Amino acid sequence: MASSMEQNNRITEFYNNSVVLLCGATGFMGKVLLEKILRNVNVRTIYVLIRRKHNLDGQQRLKELLSETLFENIDQEKLTNCVKPLDVDFDQDDLSINENIRSVLVDEVEIVFNLIASIKFNEPLESALKINVEYTQRVLRMVTSFRRLRSIIHVSTFYSNCDRSFIEEKVFEDIPFGGYDNIRRIMAPLSPSEKQILTPHILGKLPNSYTFSKKCTELMIRDHFGNLPIGIFRPPIVGPVYRDPIPGWLDNFNGPSGVLFAIHEGMLRVIPLDKKKKPFLAPVDFCVNGMLCCAVDIASLLAEKIPVYNFTDEFQLYNWGEIFCGFMNGMSPLRRFFKYAEVSL
Repeated sequence: MASSMEQNNRITEFYNNSVVLLCGATGFMGKVLLEKILRNVNVRTIYVLIRRKHNLDGQQRLKELLSETLFENIDQEKLTNCVKPLDVDFDQDDLSINENIRSVLVDEVEIVFNLIASIKFNEPLESALKINVEYTQRVLRMVTSFRRLRSIIHVSTFYSNCDRSFIEEKVFEDIPFGGYDNIRRIMAPLSPSEKQILTPHILGKLPNSYTFSKKCTELMIRDHFGNLPIGIFRPPIVGPVYRDPIPGWLDNFNGPSGVLFAIHEGMLRVIPLDKKKKPFLAPVDFCVNGMLCCAVDIASLLAEKIPVYNFTDEFQLYNWGEIFCGFMNGMSPLRRFFKYAEVSL
């Protein structure tokens, strides 16, 4: 118990009166991370990088974000005074941040969480590389000038090396075609149809552009920003909130959540999968807690290599069969009989 209390005190002290830069706050994990920081640790300021979207600027998008149910228990005064949106354009080398604001960030920011990502599995490879690699690269170039920097967490994915049977906590170098920079040069002059033909050969055994681009990002960070106090956090498949702050909360139907919803509504009755396979699932609040702890760990390390954190629990490795049986058992017997008799694993 004492060690647990000491750990909690260490985390609380680390974030106390600190200034945080959060990239990707409008995504699923980013929202939960922002709420967790506001509710559980006493930071001074959270700067949130938000790009214009659907004709809404950063201030308007932040207002929409903070009006969601997830933030209803956060003091309104704290939301107003603590969270500062910064309009950015990730397509610009300087992110379109003016010099006055940039100088404030340089002098104040201590902790950075980078959750920028396109999570579309069918994203064209060139687009996935642009969003997941280049956008992160531009953010980290700015971060290199921060004078008070203590810790950076870059969020990757547990599946960035899913073609391997054993995934170590390290950055792997086996990117084909001479690496990311060479792939970008090869693809630049090609037509869309030529890029589409070449893409499967570049991906190799990796299943989609998402996992490949996240793998490339890890290597880019190691090669260009290894001198920073940075670590790579690899979450598995991220599911709804387990307990904190709202059990069952989610804002999308991506991944298994969408499958379970479709079963529940009777829209899906046959599932072609191997029920013995273990998908590695984790509630989003568990992942966010892990990120906050890893940021503290990074600040205390004097490592020669970038620390990598594969976030998983060896005691919670349920297979698909067990997951779906648990879901079905949560239904009433009558509903389960009429709607799900045809569901097959």
